[in-house]
Amino acid sequence: MYSFGPSDGSMFRKRMEEGAEHFVDASALDSRQLVERIQGDGIAILVDLMGYTGVQRMEVFAQRPAPVQVSFLGMLGTMGAKFIDYLVTDPHVVAPGMEKYFEEKPLRMPHSYLIAQRIEPGPKTTRPDHRLPEGKFVFCSFNNAYKVEPYTFDCWM
Repeated sequence: MYSFGPSDGSMFRKRMEEGAEHFVDASALDSRQLVERIQGDGIAILVDLMGYTGVQRMEVFAQRPAPVQVSFLGMLGTMGAKFIDYLVTDPHVVAPGMEKYFEEKPLRMPHSYLIAQRIEPGPKTTRPDHRLPEGKFVFCSFNNAYKVEPYTFDCWM
């Protein structure tokens, strides 16, 4: 895994670093250095998770450091770039027949492109069961709990 952004010290970043077989903090590498690193590591399939969002490094992908390059998660539409070979998607995001509008070849997952942990619903509960007020607005976030860090929670409050 190559990380383009510097460490923010978050729990999420720590999980990524610990969960990857190989984790490379590439934030200090310029584009040429990163291309050389990827090639030197012998990467056969390079997957971009950012698209044109956030901290992205499309100039690295444009130099084609890997023989196969894939867009996944960060950009649901086309990158419009000949250097991205495939887009991981599903039949809802890229409906059959829409391929002609994509530079990439769609790789459709059968149900959803988004991999998520399935949580079985528990027994039905009421607001009082959770000490929530009746008739009042309750703010909810359905993100994974580890993504809700103290800074983000303070911003919401």
